[in-house]
Amino acid sequence: MSPTKRYLLKYAIVYIIFASAGLYFLGPPGLSAAYMKKHDLDHERYLEVVKSEPYILYKENPELHPLPEHLAKEETFVEQYESNPQYKAEEWRLMWFGLYFETFNALALIILAVHFSKKPLLAFLDDKRAEIRTRIDTAEKARLDAETQRLEAEKQVAKLDEERQAIASQGNDLVTKVAQDMNAETETILRQIDKEVEDRKHMEEQRARMQMKSDIVTRAMESLERQLLEEASEERLTALLQEFAQELERAQ
Repeated sequence: MSPTKRYLLKYAIVYIIFASAGLYFLGPPGLSAAYMKKHDLDHERYLEVVKSEPYILYKENPELHPLPEHLAKEETFVEQYESNPQYKAEEWRLMWFGLYFETFNALALIILAVHFSKKPLLAFLDDKRAEIRTRIDTAEKARLDAETQRLEAEKQVAKLDEERQAIASQGNDLVTKVAQDMNAETETILRQIDKEVEDRKHMEEQRARMQMKSDIVTRAMESLERQLLEEASEERLTALLQEFAQELERAQ
């Protein structure tokens, strides 16, 4: 016999034992035969009244659905029947009977379900555990990768900051050097301009002097020529030459 069949056989035997014990101690599932033998007619009358639609509506809402006249007298019978100690004892027994078998059947079903679903359930739980562990490992790896990337990014940012500072420093140095070169070149140009102005001024002075000398010589020559034409004596010529020489000395 296979293990499953042996388990089912044991399960059936235990179930029959506990079910028989419940029937033995709590009686049948309905009203007992002794009670029905004694109260058979009263019970049929009771059921006929309480199961009638007018009585059901009356119980749900007495003000909206009052009892008909032919059932009004039966309400007293119903109250007396339900207050009968033997009927109450039967109701109490039936309540415990239902509670016992509901609990017993639920436990039996749970035991049977756990037995046959234990292996698949354990396998399912193992798979879920492995899946959760894989997800945790994946998440941890992703976290570590993200942390590594963050540190690398921080290094790159720090490197960029250093390069930016170096570029800014080089730019400042270049601007300073260019400014210095421009200042030096400007000073050189200004000196050249001053020199050219001085040279031009000197040249203008020399030109003025030369022009003055030329004018003096021209005037002297014209005067000498006039005098020579007017007076051609030797004494006059000598005097004119001396005067010309004096004019030249003054012009210098």
